[in-house]
Amino acid sequence: MSSVIPDLHLCAGVDAFQCFPFYTYAEDGTHGRENISAWALEQFRSHYHDPSIPKWDIFHYIYAVLHHPEYRERYAANLRRELPRIPFASATTNCHPEEAESFAERRTPDEGPMHSARATKAAGESIDPSARKERGPQDDKAENSSLSSEPALSEAEGTSVVKDLEVFRELAKAGQRLAEIHVHYEQQPEYPLTKREKAGEKLDYRVTKMRLSKDKISLIYKPASPPYNSLMTDAFLIAGKQFRSRLIVGTGKYKSFQETARALEASGADMVTVAVRRVNLDRSKESLLDYIDPNKYFLLPNTAGCCTADDTIRTARLAREVGLSDWIKLEVIGDQATLFPDVQATLEATRVLVKEGFTVLAYTSDDIVFAKRLVEAGAAAVMPLGAPIGSGLGIQNAANLRILREMITGVPLIVDAGVGTASDATLAMELGYDGVLMNTGIAGAQEPVLMAEAMKHAVIAGRQAYLAGRMPKKLYATASSPLEGVVR
Repeated sequence: MSSVIPDLHLCAGVDAFQCFPFYTYAEDGTHGRENISAWALEQFRSHYHDPSIPKWDIFHYIYAVLHHPEYRERYAANLRRELPRIPFASATTNCHPEEAESFAERRTPDEGPMHSARATKAAGESIDPSARKERGPQDDKAENSSLSSEPALSEAEGTSVVKDLEVFRELAKAGQRLAEIHVHYEQQPEYPLTKREKAGEKLDYRVTKMRLSKDKISLIYKPASPPYNSLMTDAFLIAGKQFRSRLIVGTGKYKSFQETARALEASGADMVTVAVRRVNLDRSKESLLDYIDPNKYFLLPNTAGCCTADDTIRTARLAREVGLSDWIKLEVIGDQATLFPDVQATLEATRVLVKEGFTVLAYTSDDIVFAKRLVEAGAAAVMPLGAPIGSGLGIQNAANLRILREMITGVPLIVDAGVGTASDATLAMELGYDGVLMNTGIAGAQEPVLMAEAMKHAVIAGRQAYLAGRMPKKLYATASSPLEGVVR
């Protein structure tokens, strides 16, 4: 039910969409034409022996029937493949005037208001699929222009039909009340429900917090921490540890260790990644680690260069053994040309390392299915790529990254790979991501130290823009200064 004129062309693409308006209008919103025909009106008046029945009563009666739980359940198969057929009220109905008054108040989210009245035989042939004859195009065409075009009920069937005007009016009244609730839903009082905790209850993925119980009188509530980004603060937390900067910087590809140190300083980052397999761990000669102050930077070892789950697990264990960290940025490369991750091996390594006490930050694709599995496996952060590693192409998969941001809220999301310049970092943050990890975007610049500083500001700007919320996009111009009060 809607209080506005809908554009049916916009709705036509919706799965299983059906619309039964009282009026159909011209494109400019004028010339409303009633869709309940004179023939249908005569059918109801004749059936209930009352020539005063108005079309609006029929409309609200139909609205009540279409929300009747037994009707929707019994004829579910038919409703999926053809237009609904509208029944007359049955002789076995238990509807009473006082019950009709409370139909809308005793509604439930999936059942509508009708709890007592039962819809049975149609005002034509039975809706039971077993009693249906084969239909042809001519039948469909006829039905689209009326409520029912089938012959009158047989004598045997007629005995089960109650020509009870009072029942009809009660149902019409219930339908009108339900229609008012649907049109003005935001004005309705909250439905009283009892909250009931049930930790571990597996919920539908579309429900983040609770579901209605089978008895329709209580909510099954699953305790959970608030979504990571829900508080909209500047605190950047990973596995309970807070960081000042949302920029994470890699330490490879610089011209010298000295340049690396200057770039890290300019970036403002307080977390830096170190490739375990590409750094001198025994300090027998000059090492990158000599230029990274562990009191200033949080070292995040990564498994760059690993191509199997076993290699990745061994490399993570080595990093912990030599005292680097029990945090690990997990990379398992599946293709050497694109450096795309092997998501299955990544998932396998994550499960093993989490059980061994590692804090895992997993580099992965933008596949929402595997991202969810990584979270379930215990990953402390999910790090989808924006483009191939070292490509500098910028964010090439914004739509998929938006889906990930919308559906992954329990752990931080960090864009990892593909950032080529400051605007790429800003875009990643404007998508709502918690951080950005980059290496080549800084190290490959003509002036790495200057680019590091630019990336620092870009990440801050993107985060602030995300928190502020951008204005809506419009097709046409809107004057910045209002016309009211202009001197003419």
